[in-house]
Amino acid sequence: MTYKGILMSASPNRLQFLDALRGIAVLLVIFAHAAHSRFPIVQVIDANYFQTGQAGVSLFFLISGYIIPKSLNASPSLKVFWVHRFFRLYPAYWVCLFLVILLASAQLFRIQEPLGTVGMAANFTMLQGFVGIKNAVNVFWSLKFEMAFYFLMTAFAVTGMLKRPFLIFMLYSAGTIALALGMRLVLHKYFAYGVFNLELMLLGWVLAEWHAKRLAGKYAVISVIVGLGTTLIAAYTAFAGRTEELTVGTLSFVPMANAWLLSTVFFVATLLTTQQVRWPRVLAWMGTVSYSAYLLHPLVLELSIHFLPPTAPTVVLEFAASFAAAWVCFRFIETPCIAYGKKVAPRAQIAPTVRA
Repeated sequence: MTYKGILMSASPNRLQFLDALRGIAVLLVIFAHAAHSRFPIVQVIDANYFQTGQAGVSLFFLISGYIIPKSLNASPSLKVFWVHRFFRLYPAYWVCLFLVILLASAQLFRIQEPLGTVGMAANFTMLQGFVGIKNAVNVFWSLKFEMAFYFLMTAFAVTGMLKRPFLIFMLYSAGTIALALGMRLVLHKYFAYGVFNLELMLLGWVLAEWHAKRLAGKYAVISVIVGLGTTLIAAYTAFAGRTEELTVGTLSFVPMANAWLLSTVFFVATLLTTQQVRWPRVLAWMGTVSYSAYLLHPLVLELSIHFLPPTAPTVVLEFAASFAAAWVCFRFIETPCIAYGKKVAPRAQIAPTVRA
Protein backbone atom coordinates (compact mmCIF):
# COMPACT_ATOMS: atom_id res chain seq x y z
CA MET A 1 0.00 0.00 0.00
CA THR A 2 1.31 3.44 -0.91
CA TYR A 3 0.74 6.65 0.98
CA LYS A 4 1.39 9.24 -1.71
CA GLY A 5 -1.69 11.22 -0.69
CA ILE A 6 -0.88 11.48 2.99
CA LEU A 7 0.72 14.92 2.72
CA MET A 8 -2.43 16.33 1.17
CA SER A 9 -4.85 17.48 3.83
CA ALA A 10 -7.89 16.89 1.62
CA SER A 11 -6.68 13.74 -0.09
CA PRO A 12 -9.16 10.85 -0.42
CA ASN A 13 -6.34 8.47 0.53
CA ARG A 14 -6.06 9.85 4.03
CA LEU A 15 -6.91 7.52 6.87
CA GLN A 16 -10.14 8.84 8.34
CA PHE A 17 -9.45 7.64 11.86
CA LEU A 18 -6.31 9.79 11.95
CA ASP A 19 -8.33 12.84 11.00
CA ALA A 20 -10.84 11.96 13.71
CA LEU A 21 -8.01 11.66 16.23
CA ARG A 22 -6.68 15.03 15.11
CA GLY A 23 -10.16 16.43 15.59
CA ILE A 24 -10.28 15.11 19.14
CA ALA A 25 -6.77 16.40 19.82
CA VAL A 26 -7.51 19.94 18.66
CA LEU A 27 -10.82 19.97 20.56
CA LEU A 28 -8.97 19.06 23.75
CA VAL A 29 -6.42 21.84 23.18
CA ILE A 30 -9.00 24.50 22.38
CA PHE A 31 -11.15 23.42 25.31
CA ALA A 32 -8.18 23.68 27.68
CA HIS A 33 -7.33 27.18 26.48
CA ALA A 34 -10.90 28.46 26.27
CA ALA A 35 -12.33 26.97 29.46
CA HIS A 36 -9.39 27.07 31.88
CA SER A 37 -9.68 30.78 32.65
CA ARG A 38 -13.49 30.76 32.56
CA PHE A 39 -14.55 27.80 34.70
CA PRO A 40 -13.10 26.99 38.14
CA ILE A 41 -14.02 23.30 37.74
CA VAL A 42 -11.73 23.04 34.71
CA GLN A 43 -8.89 24.57 36.72
CA VAL A 44 -9.47 21.99 39.46
CA ILE A 45 -9.41 19.13 36.96
CA ASP A 46 -6.26 20.43 35.24
CA ALA A 47 -4.49 20.94 38.55
CA ASN A 48 -5.42 17.65 40.20
CA TYR A 49 -6.59 15.00 37.75
CA PHE A 50 -6.06 15.50 34.03
CA GLN A 51 -4.12 18.03 31.98
CA THR A 52 -6.53 18.38 29.07
CA GLY A 53 -4.34 20.45 26.76
CA GLN A 54 -1.34 18.20 27.27
CA ALA A 55 -3.46 15.17 26.37
CA GLY A 56 -4.44 16.83 23.10
CA VAL A 57 -0.86 17.69 22.18
CA SER A 58 0.27 14.18 23.13
CA LEU A 59 -2.28 12.77 20.70
CA PHE A 60 -0.85 15.06 18.01
CA PHE A 61 2.63 13.70 18.75
CA LEU A 62 1.47 10.08 18.50
CA ILE A 63 -0.27 10.86 15.19
CA SER A 64 2.88 12.51 13.82
CA GLY A 65 4.85 9.43 14.77
CA TYR A 66 2.34 7.31 12.89
CA ILE A 67 2.21 9.36 9.71
CA ILE A 68 5.58 11.07 9.13
CA PRO A 69 7.65 7.92 8.56
CA LYS A 70 5.00 6.76 6.07
CA SER A 71 5.25 10.08 4.25
CA LEU A 72 9.02 9.86 4.24
CA ASN A 73 8.97 6.31 2.88
CA ALA A 74 6.48 7.33 0.20
CA SER A 75 8.61 10.26 -1.01
CA PRO A 76 11.01 9.58 -3.89
CA SER A 77 13.70 11.63 -2.16
CA LEU A 78 14.47 13.57 0.99
CA LYS A 79 14.24 16.81 -0.93
CA VAL A 80 10.72 16.02 -2.11
CA PHE A 81 9.74 15.14 1.44
CA TRP A 82 11.06 18.43 2.80
CA VAL A 83 9.48 20.48 -0.01
CA HIS A 84 6.14 18.87 0.86
CA ARG A 85 6.60 19.53 4.57
CA PHE A 86 7.63 23.14 3.93
CA PHE A 87 4.50 23.95 1.95
CA ARG A 88 2.39 21.98 4.42
CA LEU A 89 3.62 23.80 7.52
CA TYR A 90 5.01 27.24 6.81
CA PRO A 91 2.35 29.18 4.84
CA ALA A 92 -0.37 28.81 7.50
CA TYR A 93 2.21 29.41 10.22
CA TRP A 94 3.35 32.64 8.55
CA VAL A 95 -0.26 33.80 8.15
CA CYS A 96 -0.70 33.28 11.88
CA LEU A 97 2.44 35.31 12.64
CA PHE A 98 1.41 38.17 10.35
CA LEU A 99 -1.98 38.27 12.09
CA VAL A 100 -0.21 38.31 15.45
CA ILE A 101 1.83 41.33 14.38
CA LEU A 102 -1.27 43.16 13.13
CA LEU A 103 -3.32 42.40 16.24
CA ALA A 104 -0.44 43.22 18.57
CA SER A 105 0.00 46.56 16.80
CA ALA A 106 -3.67 47.28 17.45
CA GLN A 107 -3.22 46.16 21.08
CA LEU A 108 -5.64 43.28 20.53
CA PHE A 109 -3.11 40.50 21.10
CA ARG A 110 -0.55 40.16 23.85
CA ILE A 111 2.68 38.48 22.76
CA GLN A 112 3.92 36.23 25.57
CA GLU A 113 7.15 38.15 26.12
CA PRO A 114 8.73 41.13 24.34
CA LEU A 115 10.58 39.64 21.38
CA GLY A 116 11.96 42.55 19.43
CA THR A 117 12.77 42.43 15.73
CA VAL A 118 15.30 39.60 16.02
CA GLY A 119 13.01 37.48 18.17
CA MET A 120 10.06 37.92 15.83
CA ALA A 121 12.26 37.19 12.81
CA ALA A 122 13.44 34.00 14.51
CA ASN A 123 9.81 32.99 15.03
CA PHE A 124 9.29 33.10 11.28
CA THR A 125 11.84 30.28 10.90
CA MET A 126 9.85 27.98 13.24
CA LEU A 127 13.22 27.10 14.77
CA GLN A 128 13.18 29.66 17.59
CA GLY A 129 12.89 26.97 20.24
CA PHE A 130 16.23 25.50 19.23
CA VAL A 131 18.09 28.75 19.92
CA GLY A 132 16.36 29.73 23.15
CA ILE A 133 14.08 32.43 21.73
CA LYS A 134 10.55 32.64 23.14
CA ASN A 135 7.49 31.80 21.06
CA ALA A 136 5.28 34.62 19.80
CA VAL A 137 2.22 32.43 20.50
CA ASN A 138 2.03 29.93 23.33
CA VAL A 139 1.00 26.97 21.15
CA PHE A 140 4.15 27.25 19.05
CA TRP A 141 6.08 25.30 21.70
CA SER A 142 5.01 21.95 20.26
CA LEU A 143 6.31 22.79 16.77
CA LYS A 144 9.89 22.53 18.01
CA PHE A 145 9.35 18.86 18.79
CA GLU A 146 7.61 18.25 15.48
CA MET A 147 10.61 19.72 13.67
CA ALA A 148 13.01 17.72 15.84
CA PHE A 149 11.16 14.55 14.81
CA TYR A 150 11.44 15.47 11.13
CA PHE A 151 15.19 15.99 11.54
CA LEU A 152 15.49 12.71 13.43
CA MET A 153 13.59 10.76 10.79
CA THR A 154 15.69 12.36 8.07
CA ALA A 155 18.83 11.17 9.86
CA PHE A 156 17.37 7.66 10.05
CA ALA A 157 16.59 7.78 6.32
CA VAL A 158 20.16 8.83 5.46
CA THR A 159 21.64 6.09 7.66
CA GLY A 160 19.24 3.39 6.46
CA MET A 161 17.60 2.99 9.87
CA LEU A 162 14.00 3.47 8.80
CA LYS A 163 13.54 -0.31 8.94
CA ARG A 164 14.42 -0.44 12.64
CA PRO A 165 11.58 1.32 14.49
CA PHE A 166 11.40 -1.20 17.35
CA LEU A 167 15.14 -1.10 18.01
CA ILE A 168 15.23 2.69 17.83
CA PHE A 169 12.24 3.00 20.16
CA MET A 170 13.73 0.64 22.72
CA LEU A 171 17.09 2.44 22.67
CA TYR A 172 15.42 5.83 22.98
CA SER A 173 13.24 4.59 25.84
CA ALA A 174 16.30 3.28 27.67
CA GLY A 175 18.04 6.61 27.16
CA THR A 176 14.97 8.53 28.35
CA ILE A 177 14.72 6.42 31.51
CA ALA A 178 18.45 6.78 32.22
CA LEU A 179 18.34 10.54 31.71
CA ALA A 180 15.18 10.93 33.81
CA LEU A 181 16.51 8.91 36.74
CA GLY A 182 19.94 10.52 36.47
CA MET A 183 18.56 14.05 36.58
CA ARG A 184 16.26 13.30 39.51
CA LEU A 185 18.36 10.93 41.64
CA VAL A 186 21.89 12.10 40.87
CA LEU A 187 21.58 15.77 39.92
CA HIS A 188 18.47 16.34 42.08
CA LYS A 189 16.77 18.25 39.27
CA TYR A 190 13.43 17.78 37.59
CA PHE A 191 13.61 15.72 34.40
CA ALA A 192 13.64 17.81 31.21
CA TYR A 193 10.36 16.32 30.08
CA GLY A 194 10.50 17.73 26.55
CA VAL A 195 12.63 14.67 25.75
CA PHE A 196 9.55 12.54 26.37
CA ASN A 197 7.64 14.13 23.49
CA LEU A 198 9.88 12.33 21.00
CA GLU A 199 9.22 9.11 22.92
CA LEU A 200 5.54 9.47 22.03
CA MET A 201 6.33 10.04 18.36
CA LEU A 202 8.63 7.04 18.19
CA LEU A 203 5.93 4.90 19.82
CA GLY A 204 3.51 6.14 17.17
CA TRP A 205 6.01 4.99 14.53
CA VAL A 206 6.27 1.50 16.01
CA LEU A 207 2.50 1.19 16.22
CA ALA A 208 2.13 2.34 12.61
CA GLU A 209 4.46 -0.46 11.49
CA TRP A 210 2.43 -2.98 13.48
CA HIS A 211 -0.84 -1.55 12.16
CA ALA A 212 0.43 -1.97 8.60
CA LYS A 213 1.40 -5.59 9.44
CA ARG A 214 5.08 -4.90 8.94
CA LEU A 215 5.89 -5.57 12.59
CA ALA A 216 4.84 -8.56 14.69
CA GLY A 217 2.23 -7.99 17.35
CA LYS A 218 4.56 -9.06 20.16
CA TYR A 219 6.86 -6.13 19.39
CA ALA A 220 3.93 -3.73 19.49
CA VAL A 221 2.84 -5.13 22.86
CA ILE A 222 6.37 -4.83 24.25
CA SER A 223 6.61 -1.27 22.93
CA VAL A 224 3.33 -0.22 24.53
CA ILE A 225 4.33 -1.74 27.88
CA VAL A 226 7.75 -0.09 27.74
CA GLY A 227 6.15 3.16 26.60
CA LEU A 228 3.69 3.22 29.49
CA GLY A 229 6.47 2.38 31.95
CA THR A 230 8.65 5.15 30.54
CA THR A 231 5.67 7.50 30.81
CA LEU A 232 5.33 6.85 34.54
CA ILE A 233 9.06 7.27 35.15
CA ALA A 234 9.21 10.44 33.06
CA ALA A 235 6.14 11.92 34.78
CA TYR A 236 7.41 11.06 38.25
CA THR A 237 10.92 12.43 37.71
CA ALA A 238 9.60 15.56 36.00
CA PHE A 239 6.65 16.44 38.23
CA ALA A 240 6.56 14.59 41.58
CA GLY A 241 6.74 17.27 44.27
CA ARG A 242 6.30 20.03 41.71
CA THR A 243 3.32 22.32 41.29
CA GLU A 244 3.88 24.94 38.63
CA GLU A 245 0.91 26.95 37.49
CA LEU A 246 0.69 27.65 33.78
CA THR A 247 -1.62 29.93 31.86
CA VAL A 248 -3.60 26.81 31.05
CA GLY A 249 -3.09 23.86 33.38
CA THR A 250 -0.67 22.80 36.05
CA LEU A 251 2.62 20.94 35.85
CA SER A 252 2.23 18.30 38.52
CA PHE A 253 2.51 14.51 38.63
CA VAL A 254 -1.05 13.17 38.52
CA PRO A 255 -2.60 15.40 35.81
CA MET A 256 0.45 15.15 33.55
CA ALA A 257 0.88 11.40 34.01
CA ASN A 258 -2.82 10.85 33.31
CA ALA A 259 -2.66 13.03 30.19
CA TRP A 260 0.26 11.06 28.79
CA LEU A 261 -1.06 7.64 29.81
CA LEU A 262 -4.64 8.11 28.66
CA SER A 263 -3.67 9.66 25.33
CA THR A 264 -1.46 6.63 24.63
CA VAL A 265 -4.11 4.14 25.71
CA PHE A 266 -6.75 5.94 23.61
CA PHE A 267 -4.44 5.94 20.57
CA VAL A 268 -3.78 2.21 20.91
CA ALA A 269 -7.49 1.49 21.39
CA THR A 270 -8.25 3.46 18.24
CA LEU A 271 -5.77 1.42 16.21
CA LEU A 272 -7.29 -1.80 17.54
CA THR A 273 -10.80 -0.76 16.48
CA THR A 274 -10.24 0.96 13.13
CA GLN A 275 -12.35 -1.65 11.33
CA GLN A 276 -15.21 -1.50 13.83
CA VAL A 277 -15.59 2.20 14.63
CA ARG A 278 -17.07 4.71 12.20
CA TRP A 279 -16.08 8.21 13.25
CA PRO A 280 -18.45 11.16 12.78
CA ARG A 281 -17.65 13.03 9.61
CA VAL A 282 -17.67 16.34 11.45
CA LEU A 283 -14.87 15.07 13.69
CA ALA A 284 -12.83 14.05 10.66
CA TRP A 285 -13.46 17.48 9.16
CA MET A 286 -12.19 19.13 12.34
CA GLY A 287 -9.09 16.99 12.04
CA THR A 288 -8.59 18.07 8.44
CA VAL A 289 -8.46 21.74 9.47
CA SER A 290 -6.80 21.02 12.84
CA TYR A 291 -3.42 22.55 11.98
CA SER A 292 -4.95 25.93 11.21
CA ALA A 293 -7.29 25.61 14.19
CA TYR A 294 -4.32 24.87 16.45
CA LEU A 295 -2.42 27.92 15.19
CA LEU A 296 -5.27 30.41 15.06
CA HIS A 297 -7.43 29.65 18.09
CA PRO A 298 -5.20 31.63 20.52
CA LEU A 299 -5.85 34.72 18.40
CA VAL A 300 -9.59 34.07 18.46
CA LEU A 301 -9.54 33.63 22.23
CA GLU A 302 -7.57 36.83 22.73
CA LEU A 303 -10.01 38.81 20.60
CA SER A 304 -12.87 37.27 22.54
CA ILE A 305 -11.42 38.56 25.81
CA HIS A 306 -11.56 42.09 24.42
CA PHE A 307 -15.11 41.99 23.06
CA LEU A 308 -17.17 39.24 24.72
CA PRO A 309 -18.20 38.44 28.30
CA PRO A 310 -16.65 35.39 30.03
CA THR A 311 -19.69 33.11 29.81
CA ALA A 312 -20.45 29.60 28.60
CA PRO A 313 -22.09 30.84 25.36
CA THR A 314 -18.92 32.79 24.67
CA VAL A 315 -16.87 29.58 24.84
CA VAL A 316 -19.21 28.04 22.26
CA LEU A 317 -18.70 31.08 20.03
CA GLU A 318 -14.94 30.78 20.49
CA PHE A 319 -15.03 27.19 19.28
CA ALA A 320 -17.16 28.14 16.28
CA ALA A 321 -14.97 31.14 15.40
CA SER A 322 -11.77 29.09 15.77
CA PHE A 323 -12.99 26.49 13.29
CA ALA A 324 -14.39 29.11 10.94
CA ALA A 325 -11.00 30.84 10.86
CA ALA A 326 -9.34 27.44 10.43
CA TRP A 327 -11.55 26.59 7.46
CA VAL A 328 -10.73 29.90 5.76
CA CYS A 329 -7.01 29.34 6.31
CA PHE A 330 -7.24 25.72 5.16
CA ARG A 331 -9.27 26.59 2.07
CA PHE A 332 -7.32 29.61 0.89
CA ILE A 333 -3.82 29.08 2.32
CA GLU A 334 -3.14 25.45 3.20
CA THR A 335 -4.83 23.73 0.25
CA PRO A 336 -3.34 25.82 -2.59
CA CYS A 337 0.09 25.88 -0.96
CA ILE A 338 0.12 22.12 -0.47
CA ALA A 339 -0.93 21.69 -4.10
CA TYR A 340 1.84 24.04 -5.19
CA GLY A 341 4.35 22.10 -3.11
CA LYS A 342 3.36 18.88 -4.84
CA LYS A 343 3.62 20.63 -8.20
CA VAL A 344 7.14 21.97 -7.71
CA ALA A 345 8.57 19.06 -5.70
CA PRO A 346 9.22 16.77 -8.70
CA ARG A 347 11.41 19.47 -10.24
CA ALA A 348 13.59 19.60 -7.13
CA GLN A 349 17.04 18.13 -7.43
CA ILE A 350 16.77 14.52 -6.37
CA ALA A 351 18.52 13.68 -3.14
CA PRO A 352 19.59 10.10 -2.30
CA THR A 353 16.55 7.85 -2.53
CA VAL A 354 14.88 7.01 0.74
CA ARG A 355 14.76 3.27 1.27
CA ALA A 356 11.31 1.95 2.13
